Amino acid sequence: MSFERWQGRSPLEAFPVSIGLLGACAILFVATDLAFPDGRGEAIKMWGMNMQTGFSHGEVWRPVTAMFLHGGFLHILLNMYALWQLCPSLERTIGSARFAAIYFGAGIAGSLASIAFEPASLGASGAICGIMATFLRFERVRLGSFRAVLRDPVGSQFFVWLFINIAFGFTIARVSNAGHIGGILGGWAVSAAVVPALAGRDRGRLSSKPSLLKSILFFAALAALGAAAARPAWSSAWRVQAAAEAAIAGDESRAFELVEAARKAPLAREPEWVFEAGISAQKAEKNRVAEALYELADERGMRHPALGNNHAMMIEKRGDERALLAHLRKWRERGVELEDWQAQLRELEAREARGELQR
Repeated sequence: MSFERWQGRSPLEAFPVSIGLLGACAILFVATDLAFPDGRGEAIKMWGMNMQTGFSHGEVWRPVTAMFLHGGFLHILLNMYALWQLCPSLERTIGSARFAAIYFGAGIAGSLASIAFEPASLGASGAICGIMATFLRFERVRLGSFRAVLRDPVGSQFFVWLFINIAFGFTIARVSNAGHIGGILGGWAVSAAVVPALAGRDRGRLSSKPSLLKSILFFAALAALGAAAARPAWSSAWRVQAAAEAAIAGDESRAFELVEAARKAPLAREPEWVFEAGISAQKAEKNRVAEALYELADERGMRHPALGNNHAMMIEKRGDERALLAHLRKWRERGVELEDWQAQLRELEAREARGELQR
């Protein structure tokens, strides 16, 4: 899309919301780098990353602020490219107010869906998926059926792009499928409310008058999703984060209950979330809880040396040499070298041969 003039208007006049969204995301991306030169991770958390634990403790702005934050250059590049390709066209077609309603409605729905099932997320992709869903819905109204949309060279592209976004969630670590699906459903629902389809003789056309009933139903559904996201008891990922928080607050019995509950249910995301919760507990010197979380991450298939090292530190601190030896041997059998522990492994094996190990 080139910077031409539309009906005598500049891009800023023709689609101001799209320009504002792109500019805000770019400015915040640079700002998070400047604020924390060693890594934007802490800045992102402080400035509004989607976090289950934060939202459940009343930080209700996070589903909105997370839409403007991105984790890396490729992340923001892909999202801003999609935003620039899709959003100005939609904004010029339906107007800035209705476009903003769809973008933010889809983005918030995606954010809430994400934190209902995952510990943390960020990015504009939920809102962008909602914009894609809006275009798909418009094509569905225009052509009359999804089958016709699939045969249409324009409409079929939106199916393809939505499929690619969902596929990313199954193939790339920490891509939020819940956020994408929530954004798709949210975008479809908001567009149906603010740009409803006409019936009867006008079938196949869109109305310029919003539907009050559909708007009320969308806000009711969004409120219900927000209530569920505030305490997602079904999410094992939420449980392990809450376990670390309970340990830090001094309630270790509650922390162990949450770890056991997480152990009995499938994790929504990869075991790295459990490992990070263990690090939080370890930093607070809640070693027993940290060890339980590291053990759970191990059970769920994490094989990074950092897990083996941290877990070994927790076992060593409680003074169980037999458990430490078993742990180090297990990692050696996996073919993962814990370099910092090789000398101690040899010493423990020598002491075992002499019958000197302590429990």
